[in-house]
Amino acid sequence: MKQITLLTILGLFYINSSAQELNLTPNRNLKMQNQFGFNATDFIKSFFSFNSNTPTATANVPVYNLNYKALFSNVILPSNYKFGLRLGLSLASNENKNGTDTTYTNTKNNSLSWRAGIEVQQMLSNRLLIYYGIDFFISNSTDKRDTRSVYNASPPVTPNVFYILNSKTIVNRSGAGPLIGVQFNINKYFSISTEAAFYFVKGTNSVTNDYTMSNGSVYNGYKQASTKGSTKQTAISLPAFINLNFMF
Repeated sequence: MKQITLLTILGLFYINSSAQELNLTPNRNLKMQNQFGFNATDFIKSFFSFNSNTPTATANVPVYNLNYKALFSNVILPSNYKFGLRLGLSLASNENKNGTDTTYTNTKNNSLSWRAGIEVQQMLSNRLLIYYGIDFFISNSTDKRDTRSVYNASPPVTPNVFYILNSKTIVNRSGAGPLIGVQFNINKYFSISTEAAFYFVKGTNSVTNDYTMSNGSVYNGYKQASTKGSTKQTAISLPAFINLNFMF
């Protein structure tokens, strides 16, 4: 997977370099535009009121925090069209600790998602355009939960002995499908955009629970349980986010 990502990035830089060389050649009219974007939904929500609920259909489809597009024009397609490559990346890591007088829980989550695809843009006016294309994405997440509870909380209480539940959940998803989006150019350097997609998703998930005692003794309900499963579904990714893009 790392090799595919590396080859994609190297290919993108090669195309960028080739496009710049073609611009210097008198007989070529190829133009290239770079577009960097980030998910600005929370920032924009601070000025406007939106529904903050995430649609259930997008549960297995990640939203990408960083996006890049390499767009080409004046070749093959009419002058009001652009085509090119698109990449997306989302990386998150968080830890949550909470507890009561008898229970303590520490939860850690790590997730990594990326996508790669092709895109065609069509200018409808000087500021408004629509774009459509195809994406392929991979998403991986790991949740680890450490729960410590006071053993035999009802009298007689043994406050120094805990039973420990270590739970680990791993979810891997991949998918592909068509997309359509709309973009409004504020000026030649900035724009905002959003999109919808229809993905065919497949993946696997596994859950492992491990019960132990803090003093090394055998817990009466001790067990090691592991479950695994797979999923195949179609998912509609609704336009529930807004990207702020920088173009040059």
